[in-house]
Amino acid sequence: MEHSYILIMAGGAGTRLWPISRQKRPKQFQAFVNEETLLQHMVELCKPVVPLNRIYIMATPEFRSVILEQLPELPDGNILYEPARRDNGPAITLGMAQIHQKDPEAIVAILWSDHVINEPKTFADTVRAAFTASAHHPKSLITIGVNPAHPDTGLGYIQMGEEVQKYDGVPVFKVHKFIEKPDLETATKFVSSWQYLWNVGYKIMSTKEYLAIFKAVQPDLKKTVEELEVACHKNDTETIAKLYENFPKLSIEYLFTPFVKDLLVVPGDLGWSDIGSWNILHDILKKRDGEHVITRGEVISIDSNNSLIYAKDRPIAVVGVNNLIVVDEGDTLLVMSRDAAQSIKTVIKALEDNHQELL
Repeated sequence: MEHSYILIMAGGAGTRLWPISRQKRPKQFQAFVNEETLLQHMVELCKPVVPLNRIYIMATPEFRSVILEQLPELPDGNILYEPARRDNGPAITLGMAQIHQKDPEAIVAILWSDHVINEPKTFADTVRAAFTASAHHPKSLITIGVNPAHPDTGLGYIQMGEEVQKYDGVPVFKVHKFIEKPDLETATKFVSSWQYLWNVGYKIMSTKEYLAIFKAVQPDLKKTVEELEVACHKNDTETIAKLYENFPKLSIEYLFTPFVKDLLVVPGDLGWSDIGSWNILHDILKKRDGEHVITRGEVISIDSNNSLIYAKDRPIAVVGVNNLIVVDEGDTLLVMSRDAAQSIKTVIKALEDNHQELL
């Protein structure tokens, strides 16, 4: 489809993967699973779906050099910049307005730069089907849901309704409802039913309909969006930055999605993972490699189990440890129980107060 575009969101901070994920080079620009970085991984996944000149990256200006370093073939004009961090709702709206000025018939798939997909063909087929569904249902917001591999209380779920049609051999369903992060008992029930999918945040819609619906459901921002469209047409970066300040700091899931009446979902068994914390990364690598202790660099592991050890410039020896995460990044050393991985935000807060240079 000649009017299909992909917008990859790459402006996140990724603080839960500190000390490797830093402010100047957060997790999407790091290689955690393969030789390629997470951003490079997502772009490679997208290339069979649309040509590179229709893949756009949304990030803050300080990441321009690292994006060009990692994606040297990407046209410079395909990097879009959010003037400030105001969550992803305003950034997506700006991106949709900018792509709309380039192609008023554009249909855009909004994807994330920090996900791992182990089934690239299924991914490509699913995104193509979503584009086709969007062309046939222009006023609908198309989502992509992932078949859950296990009960997960940290993710939202999508309950599918009736099947609408098959596009490119892939079934598309009405969205019955979105369910916020459930408890373990509920999540276990969801996994045993075909109706429920993980909500991974992928969305597909035409820019024309997105902007029209946004202005209708957010009347207080209607004038701002109209002026933003004009500024994007003129490539007036100064006005764009001023208008951007009018947007609330909200996720797209609060700023736009709940107000859309027509919602469709394309299910896909993508082999999907979101590397949101060190314990999740350990689980991903443990499943892939089948090892009890996952290591990088020069590591000596004796009588140890269920641990992740990252060495950088010096050897690390672990003896008789269990359920441990050790990450050496040269200027910092993280030693943490796997069970405490979500508490790293406390470390980040302490560094903000006393050691900003280490963030």
